[in-house]
Amino acid sequence: MKLCQQVAAAPVTSATGLTMDPREREGAAPRTVWEHAHTQTPGGTIVEVSCAINTEHSAVVSAQPLNGVPLTDADVIYLRAQGLCRN
Repeated sequence: MKLCQQVAAAPVTSATGLTMDPREREGAAPRTVWEHAHTQTPGGTIVEVSCAINTEHSAVVSAQPLNGVPLTDADVIYLRAQGLCRN
């Protein structure tokens, strides 16, 4: 969820290449858009998340991790310490 919140708050680049404030996303896109976010652990594992973002409120509707390489115990410890794991 934390990664997706960063995406929701980030400036949006339009198809014409202009940067818009996240509040402007409402008029430029459907009500809910799907974006991807990712982070890399110190061990090199890339974790990707699919984010559903409500464009009207720049709010995260859902955040789902995408299947990738299995996480090591060290990856899980790191992600938990960063507040990126729910459990």
